Amino acid sequence: MGLLRLFLALSVIAGHAQTTIFGANGIGAWYAVNFFFIISGFYMAMVLNGKYKSVSNYQFYKSRILRIFPAYYIGLGLALVVSCSAVFDLFDRLTITSKIIYVFQNLFIVGQDLSYLFCVETKSGVCADSVGLTINPPAWSLAVELGFYLVAPFILKSQTKTFLFVLAGAVYLGALNFIEFPISQVGLLKPAESWAYTYYFYPSSFAFFGGGALAYHLSKNSCEPNYFAAICALIVLSLSQTIMPFWHLLFFSMAIPVLFKYTANNKIDRMIGELSYPVYILHFPILILLKRYLSAEAEVLEFFSLGTLAAICSMVLGAAVYYFVERRFSNFRHSEEFLGSENISKQFTHRNASKALAVFYVVVPVIVTAYIIFAQHDSRSTPSSTPYNLTDSNWNGGINKGTPAFFIKRTDANLKAYKVGAKVKFGASGVREIVRVDKSPSYINVFLSGDLLNGEGDGYPNKIYIE
Repeated sequence: MGLLRLFLALSVIAGHAQTTIFGANGIGAWYAVNFFFIISGFYMAMVLNGKYKSVSNYQFYKSRILRIFPAYYIGLGLALVVSCSAVFDLFDRLTITSKIIYVFQNLFIVGQDLSYLFCVETKSGVCADSVGLTINPPAWSLAVELGFYLVAPFILKSQTKTFLFVLAGAVYLGALNFIEFPISQVGLLKPAESWAYTYYFYPSSFAFFGGGALAYHLSKNSCEPNYFAAICALIVLSLSQTIMPFWHLLFFSMAIPVLFKYTANNKIDRMIGELSYPVYILHFPILILLKRYLSAEAEVLEFFSLGTLAAICSMVLGAAVYYFVERRFSNFRHSEEFLGSENISKQFTHRNASKALAVFYVVVPVIVTAYIIFAQHDSRSTPSSTPYNLTDSNWNGGINKGTPAFFIKRTDANLKAYKVGAKVKFGASGVREIVRVDKSPSYINVFLSGDLLNGEGDGYPNKIYIE
């Protein structure tokens, strides 16, 4: 299965480079990351029901930290060197609170996925770019991994709990159907497209981690599957809003035990697999560096694609990181000295602490999802007080760049308030009369009298007053 893991890492590189690698496109970065989650779920179920079955949760956590952080810090250091000017520029623009969050999440990984949801403010009062808040952007998925490791000892040792974990993920993805995307800013939550919740927010990974873990349990034939529950889960999954069709998840999950069985004793395959993580975590700064170099040496791309060059460099550096760093940490965390180093009193204390964190981890998505659904429900009963938050070639904060018009979401309250003949007041452009209203299934385009509106002074988040 090592060759598959390396293939997934190379697929991520191809996606980020937007080129082929060795002439192939891979399967797409988003798919590859979720497939990694499935494999991780399988492996964690296997070790927690095998080698780590009688090891304390705290020792399990320490082992995973020693697995993740050494290569992460090497990638972080490389990214800092390559992108230092952009990092310092962003850091200077953040508020004091945002700077603390920025340093914490990049130093400890935790929270990097949440940057795609929560607003980390700049001094100008806008939300900082989510990708920029992670110094080495692919590391957001490590934050998702760490969260999964937190709850894994409480779930994966039981087939029933593992199944419920998959079902919880399916229910979360199904609940997203009750949210209108893209969402406007709601409290601490920043404006976001659907992919922030179907891909980056960690509960979207429950079905993938759980799918891999459930495949392990089923492969052991420990008990008869509950077909009624399985059918219910399939129905919920089919209604889920995710970045990939749910049947891809199911087929890939069920294939993992077979792939593992036929490759587990292959030393070459296992060695190839060890490259997947360092290649994944190192490739982004390498890609940035190559882009800079090739901007002046474009003729190199006549022979090799950008993705191929990034893949070769990442594999060479990844092999060095594995041989000189990761291998030594791996030997230590698998040693009897490490596994038997905690006393009973500490085990009890650490278990209670980790259980409390695990409960918090599961509760947060429920609160966030419910909060958005209720906030959007309330917003439908009152007219929008700002243009829609969209800036592109045609719109500036919801203000049309070519004609005196703006757009808002289509709701009953907006249809009643924003109608022909009504007058609206803007902060920069003053009072205007509505002369035309165009309706689409999701939005309302409101056309006004007078000259063009001022995108900076009238657009989102500036207020509209209905007179």
